[in-house]
Amino acid sequence: MMVRILVLTALFACFMSCYAIGVMRIIDGKFAKDKANALPFMASLKVYQDGSYTFLCSGSIISNLHILTAAHCYYSLFGKDQATADKPESRTKAIGYLRAHTPIVFKEETVAPIRLAHGVFPKPGEKFHVAGFGNHTSDGNTFGLPSTYTFNGIDIKNNDWCNLRNEREFCAGGDDQGTLRGDSGGPLYKNDKPRYQVGVVARGNTDRSELDDEVVLTDHGVYTSVAAYCVFIEEVTQKAVKCEKVL
Repeated sequence: MMVRILVLTALFACFMSCYAIGVMRIIDGKFAKDKANALPFMASLKVYQDGSYTFLCSGSIISNLHILTAAHCYYSLFGKDQATADKPESRTKAIGYLRAHTPIVFKEETVAPIRLAHGVFPKPGEKFHVAGFGNHTSDGNTFGLPSTYTFNGIDIKNNDWCNLRNEREFCAGGDDQGTLRGDSGGPLYKNDKPRYQVGVVARGNTDRSELDDEVVLTDHGVYTSVAAYCVFIEEVTQKAVKCEKVL
């Protein structure tokens, strides 16, 4: 396998030979029980080392050669210094991708890429969905890594809801919705058909409280805007991936 490294802050594209995994968990996550709810673009990223696979992050298939996920997932594997060694000028942006010789084989309803939205910047009050392969919670209880992904609806929040670092990020979350540590790199997407991705899970904080003897998890999630990086994604994938205008 050939490894090449480029860079873009909270995003990085990775080829499928890193088979997936994830440590974050979808709050009150649901499993896809039928074809209508299936997400064929989901990727679970795992690293093979010393004879075994280790979970790394969630991601989304965006072409037959590229998986989109969070840059810090890549840094946790290689270290930030090594990841930017060949491109010192790219330390303020982080996109990395691993490229295998064998392309991903698409299979209609089970393996397929998700579209990336051009010019769509989520606004407070709008509703999207988020998905990941990490642990999930239900009724305040946390369960181990599922064998498949989970998903849930999520509300876009005002900028003061979370700890933003720049204008390329936005907030989402609320009571009993959102992600926890480990779902990093998973997609935030519009659930209309065809589905399209508008964000990547970056980081966040989750508060735990009790109301009428029930546990409430309140997520203050930070997401990276896909639209803010459309030009860069097109460049690093050599135009294999282009964001599309959504009606």
